Amino acid sequence: MYILNGRTGQSMKRREKNENLIKKRKNEILDAAEVLFSKYGFAKTTTDRIMQLAKLGKGT
Repeated sequence: MYILNGRTGQSMKRREKNENLIKKRKNEILDAAEVLFSKYGFAKTTTDRIMQLAKLGKGT
């Protein structure tokens, strides 16, 4: 097993997987927000609605 930047190859893969999941969730949230802002306007769009449309929990 090689060590890259002080981490094992397996740790790097796990880190990449987590980073990809974070990016995916961020995009889901932004896409949902865009839809709701267009439909209801910024002032009437709540985080609850955004998370519901993105199918994510508020603490996610």
